[in-house]
Amino acid sequence: MELKPQDLLVLLKVAAGRGEWSPVRPSLLEFTLHGVRYVWPVALGPVKRGAPTTFGVGRVRERTAAAQLLEAELIRFDAQDPKAADARQ
Repeated sequence: MELKPQDLLVLLKVAAGRGEWSPVRPSLLEFTLHGVRYVWPVALGPVKRGAPTTFGVGRVRERTAAAQLLEAELIRFDAQDPKAADARQ
């Protein structure tokens, strides 16, 4: 017998609507909270490139005006305080 995710949804709907399911509700709740992860474990897929989300990515950093302004401010700040530049690197 194979348990599918939609089977759990049907069980929850039936348990919510019927009074004679009241003894089963605590067990069903326990299974929903703690047991589902073992019945349907996460299957990791292949690593994909995706969208870069940080300013540390080279091409994004070059194209982003905010990153260029930040870089200019850091260069100006480093010229004023060389110790801060050493600490950051």
